[in-house]
Amino acid sequence: MSMGLLGKVPSGLEIAKTATSLKEEAAARRIQTGDPQFDEAVFVKGDNNAEVLSYLTTGRRKSILELLAWESAEWVGVRDRRVILIERRMVSSLPHLEKRFHFLFDIARRLDG
Repeated sequence: MSMGLLGKVPSGLEIAKTATSLKEEAAARRIQTGDPQFDEAVFVKGDNNAEVLSYLTTGRRKSILELLAWESAEWVGVRDRRVILIERRMVSSLPHLEKRFHFLFDIARRLDG
């Protein structure tokens, strides 16, 4: 499931728990924010470090940590101007699907704000 980001998102912004490849991790293109809790938990990259750092306000960092803490996720993050939540298992009931939709909508709204 994914939710598009409509606001101004830095070019090439990708946020996840880890790099998408070992090559990327080895290249250490990770952007550090200076927030130890965030920097230890999150892999961030983008085309322009200054834009990314300006975008990652305290509120957005908090929202991203909330997103990455989704317990049943196979993968969560931000990529291609989208907030993405991929579950480990199929979500087959409407209430569970609605819960995820509302969660992603709320995160996207906060990241766009």
